[in-house]
Amino acid sequence: MMSGGDDQPGAQSQQPQQAEPGMVGGAGSASGGPGGPGGDRGADGDADPGPEQPVSITNPRSCPAPEGATQPAPDSELAGIELPCLTSGKNETADLGAALVGKPTIINVWAWWCEPCRRELPHFDKLAKQHPEWNVAGIHLDKKSQAGADFLDELNVTTMPVYADRAHRFDTATSLPKVVPITVVYRADGTRAQMYPQVFRDYEELEAAVHAALSGQN
Repeated sequence: MMSGGDDQPGAQSQQPQQAEPGMVGGAGSASGGPGGPGGDRGADGDADPGPEQPVSITNPRSCPAPEGATQPAPDSELAGIELPCLTSGKNETADLGAALVGKPTIINVWAWWCEPCRRELPHFDKLAKQHPEWNVAGIHLDKKSQAGADFLDELNVTTMPVYADRAHRFDTATSLPKVVPITVVYRADGTRAQMYPQVFRDYEELEAAVHAALSGQN
């Protein structure tokens, strides 16, 4: 388990705590291990990270684009959140509310220094491959975008697109607890179905959680 701020990994260890989907110990929690968040995201979201710079990535891929004339629900928390696409390598910026509406969406929030994120990111990449009917996307929540791109290359995450959030726009707008990783599932109209502040231990657990969220079983 790792705990740290935006730009440096932490080294403090705590006893793993089990958490079921949808449960969280509170903002700022740094519980780790299977079923628990991996690290405190820090409190410097208001700091100006400076201009976004293009990154180098081995397998560039674009982030989702708006489909047709479909509009997000009026109360969608995604509307107005604009983030650059980390994995395109071109700094293409998109409004998440417009880009992700029209399909169920699974967003995994992670950071390059988060050890539990290392374990579960390949499961999300597989989810993106197995379920093209969903938008499966990541959000790298850290100022060091190139470190995030290098992390994806190291893990051979080649399918899932990832946005860069260097100024905490997404987690601030959606009022997420201050831990990573966190997974948020949205319905096709952009409304939130479920939030999972936990580490998914395997692909089957992740896929089952998404199905449960979209079917209203949670």
